[in-house]
Amino acid sequence: MSGPIILISVDALRADHLPIYGYGQIQTPVIDALGADGVVFERAYSHVPQTLPAHAALLTGRLPFENGVRDSAGFALNNRERTLPALLGSRGYATAGVVSSYLLRKGTGIEAGFSFFDDEMPASKDQNAPALQRDGLASVQVAQRWLDSVGASRAFL
Repeated sequence: MSGPIILISVDALRADHLPIYGYGQIQTPVIDALGADGVVFERAYSHVPQTLPAHAALLTGRLPFENGVRDSAGFALNNRERTLPALLGSRGYATAGVVSSYLLRKGTGIEAGFSFFDDEMPASKDQNAPALQRDGLASVQVAQRWLDSVGASRAFL
């Protein structure tokens, strides 16, 4: 029996600033451990340097001009797009998305195909504006609770 498929995306993290790729000026023991036990891609590139369109491309396998999401503001993934979580869900996987960025909130279409999607942001100090992110540890705790509830096999997170 295999374990879950877990996709971790860290926005604005440069590979050339990680020890796993040879950078020696910081320590990232958790990322290093993931790399030691998983697959490290030496040549992975984003088609767009913006959060929402990059994630839309990642989850659809289609370029921004094909899936229609060309910017993080003013665009949403069309609900007719076939997404990786929808594909895996149709093959019996439990699917969950847990995000820490307001740019990937429900309503952007990025939640398409997930049976569970958590984009809860903390209360904002500014009553007139939403919080733009939540602490990564809070997202990890939500993800862990979901994984524990569905079991480790045939899950996509």
